[in-house]
Amino acid sequence: MNFSDYEARLKVENRWMKLLVTGSLVVMTILLVLMWGERKYYVYQGKEIFEERLLSSEICRLSILSVLRGDPNADLVLSELKAILDKEPYELQVEKVLALKSIEQNQCKMVLKAEGKIHGLKLTLIENDKFPFFYKLAQIDEISVDKEKL
Repeated sequence: MNFSDYEARLKVENRWMKLLVTGSLVVMTILLVLMWGERKYYVYQGKEIFEERLLSSEICRLSILSVLRGDPNADLVLSELKAILDKEPYELQVEKVLALKSIEQNQCKMVLKAEGKIHGLKLTLIENDKFPFFYKLAQIDEISVDKEKL
């Protein structure tokens, strides 16, 4: 085999190699664009930590405990609610928080034992980036127990 045949053969093989590499890059680029454009996000929902909004639950707990102590925290309680609570305090001697759950976006349900009774509270939060902790307590609704059903 002489050098000119070897050189011609090498050039042909190099062309095929360049075509294969270029084709592979084009196909990969198209696939990446299609995957990026599809915008499907898969979220693992097997554990409680992924189902709960942890920050809102913690803000609910801290804010209502400060309200029930009679000293609403200005960083956690909306100023309008704080003004209402200054006029009409909502105080309870909390013995134990039995349950706290984020039920909807910006809402929590809390069950607590206070003064020998069980109390249910539905707490509504407002979110804003300007708040120090992103959420503030805006509304407190006490959930009453129907004594006829007991």
